[in-house]
Amino acid sequence: MDDGTALIIVSDHGLVPASHHLWVNNFLARHGFISVEFDADGRPKVDWSRTKAYCAPFTQIWVNLKGRDPEGCVEPGEEYEEVREEIVRALRGWRDEETGEYVIDEVFKVEDGAFYGLWGERDGDVRFFTRPG
Repeated sequence: MDDGTALIIVSDHGLVPASHHLWVNNFLARHGFISVEFDADGRPKVDWSRTKAYCAPFTQIWVNLKGRDPEGCVEPGEEYEEVREEIVRALRGWRDEETGEYVIDEVFKVEDGAFYGLWGERDGDVRFFTRPG
């Protein structure tokens, strides 16, 4: 570059490099939030009638809520709040099997996400951020 050239660097997320990948839906299945059945060929299929919550997309966890979701199985009100509390506790306790370090840096209910600009009816019921790396 010469003195007449401007260098501009733009990023839309500012993410740090990652050395591990998380399979959040596998974690949720191991903790009983997602119910999976296997067909005759061994392929997994989600049983939505017994699935309480799932991750989609990225860092949004949705409770499979009656009256909102097509095959919702979680009752609005007390049961919904209990499921969200269980998810928050489970994610806060998730540790990397290799290092023993916590995996999740921040986890919160959707109504507590305004600080991050994340909230509203089109956002997941529980949100989380992973630890750097």
